[in-house]
Amino acid sequence: MGLGLSALAAIVVLLPGFAFIIGLGRISSPSAPSTFLDQHVSVGLVLSVVAALLAHTLALPFAAIAAAIFGLGEPDPTKALPLLAGNVPVGNGQAGSNALGDHPLAVAIYFSTVTICSWLLGRTVARLFPVARPGWHQLLRPADDNVDFVVLTVDGQIDGVCYLFTGIVADFFVDGSGRLVRVTLSYAARRAFSGPESKIPRGHYLGDGWVEIPGEFLVLSLSETATVNVDYFYIDEAPAEGEGASAQLMLTFDGGGTK
Repeated sequence: MGLGLSALAAIVVLLPGFAFIIGLGRISSPSAPSTFLDQHVSVGLVLSVVAALLAHTLALPFAAIAAAIFGLGEPDPTKALPLLAGNVPVGNGQAGSNALGDHPLAVAIYFSTVTICSWLLGRTVARLFPVARPGWHQLLRPADDNVDFVVLTVDGQIDGVCYLFTGIVADFFVDGSGRLVRVTLSYAARRAFSGPESKIPRGHYLGDGWVEIPGEFLVLSLSETATVNVDYFYIDEAPAEGEGASAQLMLTFDGGGTK
């Protein structure tokens, strides 16, 4: 009973810290798992504890003012601390338990308000101080003005046949977890990687096994794509010495997210 109560009390006390970290965003690459519990658990936990302590330190004076206005008595955190150790029957533990029973609504309002404000603060900080992280936007929309266009080559299956699809990147969609979900290619072409080519209609042959795909744009869903190849092409100006005609970067990912 004591252990369960202390665990519950710890979760409630740390809720503002967790809310702040979630509002702030992930602490690593956006292409990694979407929650900080999936990665860097120790760092996220330490930051959550620090954020929770700061949140309560800032919130308690306002809680004391509100309690005085509504005649609820001055909040005393020392009475609640023994609850973290599961020490209820005697001393401050009993006093904290009694205070919780006497003013459950006030306690609920306090923790709810602090948690929501912490989340909002985290979101505000994330917007005011954005962190530039390498991701699909940087790869498919390079900042280098010398890059004239970006060509994407991906693999995919149609009726059990594996094809390579390539084309100039016209648009793309990245979900909230940083995974490349969909791309729109212009001047698209395909090449059978395995199996018979006759599974899909043939178009204008471009050579080296590549066949033109009719239409202005090709929209590809990348839910089952295993490999993405990104090529940067320079037309107007030559790239810096040693870079060659195109800069090539291989990316592999599982279910649309880069590794």
